[in-house]
Amino acid sequence: MDSSERRFNALDFLLDYSKGTLWWVHNRLWNEKIPGFVWKTGSKHHPGLSVSRKKVNGLYSTVPMLIGASRRPSGQNVLSVRHISPEGSGHHDKPGYFSTLRPCPLRFDDFGRTDGVEQNGTKPRLDPDEMERLDEMLCKREA
Repeated sequence: MDSSERRFNALDFLLDYSKGTLWWVHNRLWNEKIPGFVWKTGSKHHPGLSVSRKKVNGLYSTVPMLIGASRRPSGQNVLSVRHISPEGSGHHDKPGYFSTLRPCPLRFDDFGRTDGVEQNGTKPRLDPDEMERLDEMLCKREA
């Protein structure tokens, strides 16, 4: 077993990247995926929300992720999520907003890296009511 296989097996075993899990995604990755992404000075990452419905099958597989924003995007299909940032930070009590408009495929190989995709230790998963709202939004998007 080579090192990439070992890395995949370890990440797949250790990480829950299923729908509803919250992440911190380095702005470098968002910049690569989103045309016109605005990278704020002093900010290294933006929140991400997994909408993955299946397990990945290799390091170069992708996990569909929604980007979080501090401003509510226009439109009806927006999920508001509170307490994403660490307690005591200036953003802890401010909601993050996720829209199903543009999920981005992030490579599984970027998970677990400090300059990639890191677990959100403050809030690793949506609350049940937020998860219900996400499911509603995803159903509307598919219809």
